[in-house]
Amino acid sequence: MNHKPVIGIVGGIGAGKSTVSQALVKLGGCLIDADQIGHAALRDAENLQKIIEAFGPKILKEDGSVDRRKLGSIVFKDPLEREKLESIVIPWISDEIRLRMKDFSANPVCQMVILDAAIMLETGWNGVCDKILFVEASLSTREKRVKARGWSAEDLRDRESSQLPLEVKKARADAVLANDPDSPEISTQLVSLLKNWGWRR
Repeated sequence: MNHKPVIGIVGGIGAGKSTVSQALVKLGGCLIDADQIGHAALRDAENLQKIIEAFGPKILKEDGSVDRRKLGSIVFKDPLEREKLESIVIPWISDEIRLRMKDFSANPVCQMVILDAAIMLETGWNGVCDKILFVEASLSTREKRVKARGWSAEDLRDRESSQLPLEVKKARADAVLANDPDSPEISTQLVSLLKNWGWRR
């Protein structure tokens, strides 16, 4: 049997999902980053043509690629526009996730598979996960982190309002990992968690 344990990572924007994912990679995990796949989806020629048809050339940079900031300013303020974009890219991302899941499951190097996806529960990708881990950080911590990305507090609110409420994500998780500056070491929390799940001695 090639099935490897699959951990889905969810949490608020700026909670540190990527940090937790990378810590799990160091513990033997192979990472599927849905955000990176999402960027690739915008570069795919067929998707790009559909996006231009749906939103017009105004969302393009001078080099012809999608300006993600411009596109984001449209789709994160209007649910109908967001649904339009998701109908184009989500099937493509889902196919890519399935392909990578199959590759990693057959790869002896991978002790487990990590799926880091902001909209995991909204898309149903949690269906391929054995466990869901919610990464938690205070709003002030998350605002500081997204500010370092060049986002405003309003950007954070707009994007989070397009997702399931955090309390719903937390309630549907199998475990919660604290990731504020004064929280215990991420790796320490993860090792303890993996032992509790029987995935590490």
